[in-house]
Amino acid sequence: MQESGYLVKSPSIFLKKVAFVRKYEIRNGISVPLQVQSVVDTRLAGKAELTIDFTNFSIDSGKEADLGDAGNH
Repeated sequence: MQESGYLVKSPSIFLKKVAFVRKYEIRNGISVPLQVQSVVDTRLAGKAELTIDFTNFSIDSGKEADLGDAGNH
């Protein structure tokens, strides 16, 4: 599965346009991220590209962690 688009409003005066592509796979009915690609047109440095590959991604077995006891260990 893939979604792509661009930000309608720039998050900074230094950026002209921000575009992205996010790739996912479905595992046991859950959308798991595989890759995020971003391309930014900057006002000062020109074009900048960032790709993040997700590896060794695991899904919790369904047991919720007891965050209330996190400080007691």
